[in-house]
Amino acid sequence: MLHSHLLGGVDLPDGSVLHYGRAGERWLAREGEPPRSAETFLPEDLVGGVVDPVGGVLIVGKGGAVYHAATPLGPVDRVQGGSAIRSLTSGKTAVVGIRADALTRSTDGGRTWSAPAVAP
Repeated sequence: MLHSHLLGGVDLPDGSVLHYGRAGERWLAREGEPPRSAETFLPEDLVGGVVDPVGGVLIVGKGGAVYHAATPLGPVDRVQGGSAIRSLTSGKTAVVGIRADALTRSTDGGRTWSAPAVAP
């Protein structure tokens, strides 16, 4: 059974679910197996996440940092801070984030962010 203080989850391509929550916890749940916890915790509450179209997962911290990990429970290999992203969604080639005042888009796994193009 997973902890009640988890705040959300990401459905992964292999059918498992990455759960995230308070105090930087990440848990991986696979049908028929007990949930497994990441060996390390991230430094803040985790409030959003998506599968990164470029590979791995992107997880949003409460303070707006975006954390990238190559595997769901693996170490964070990149942090994009200062962008104050509140929520993420992903498509086949891009990730879109919501900031307090605008949308922002990344096509390189969260390394860089820019305003999405809007059709006239």
